[in-house]
Order: sequence, then C-alpha cells, then structure tokens
Amino acid sequence: MCGLGTFGPPAKRTTDESENEKEPDGQGKRDGERMAESRRRVQVVESNGAWGVFFLLAYVGAAIYFISHSDGSFWAVVLGLLQAMVWPAYVIYHGLALLGA
Repeated sequence: MCGLGTFGPPAKRTTDESENEKEPDGQGKRDGERMAESRRRVQVVESNGAWGVFFLLAYVGAAIYFISHSDGSFWAVVLGLLQAMVWPAYVIYHGLALLGA
C-alpha cells in the first residue's frame, strides 16, 4: 500500500518505560503498582516536512492556474479549487491520450 506520507526515514519513537524498575530492597513491584506506573510516554517524530511543502506549492500553483482560466464567478472558482486537488489525474489522462492509449 503506497501513501503520500511514506517518503523519508521511518518515524523515530522514544519510550519512557518504568516496568523494569526494582524496589530499593531488590524485590519487584506488585502487579497493581506495576500497572499504575507502567504508563508509557511515546513521542513520534515525523520528518516529512519537505514533501508537505512541495505538495502545498503544487496545489497553490495548480489553483492559480485553474482559477486564472475560469470566468471569475464563485462556482467557477470553487471548481478551480477542486480541479487543483486532482490535477495529477488530468496529467495522467492527457499523457495517455497523447500516447494513444
């Protein structure tokens, strides 16, 4: 399965685990105490910012293109914004039409 957010290195995960801690006398904690203190803090760091900026600029450029080719009415502008979201489908369609497929 391929998604837009799969580019770049995998997310880094850090955990703060207290399950393996021992009491000062060397004995382990009871189950109730261990469950209460075993809450983990997970921090997920995503590093896909560069691709997000690229897709934002592509959307803005496509929106400017489609809106500038409209007649300026409200619904034409709304249609231009919707077309800007799916412009890759236009590129593939017209590319295949040029190839005769």
